[in-house]
Amino acid sequence: AAGERREAAFAKQVADELYQQAHAGRYEHLVLLADPQTLGQIRSCLHKEARQRLLFEVPRDLTGADDRQIAAVLTDVLAHQP
Repeated sequence: AAGERREAAFAKQVADELYQQAHAGRYEHLVLLADPQTLGQIRSCLHKEARQRLLFEVPRDLTGADDRQIAAVLTDVLAHQP
């Protein structure tokens, strides 16, 4: 219960930050990469302004992955997009 509340609060913080950054014009395109549950929570909180920039979502849990591993996953995902 407490862990779920923390995860929901984290997802809302991420969604709020994405909105602020989108509103400030700091990014044009967005790719969300998170474990499926967190991704769903972020999606449900995502403001229209950020949602309009969303290219795609990657439901993967990369907890514990290093920068190189994350970059490899993103490279692979991007290479397989139409």
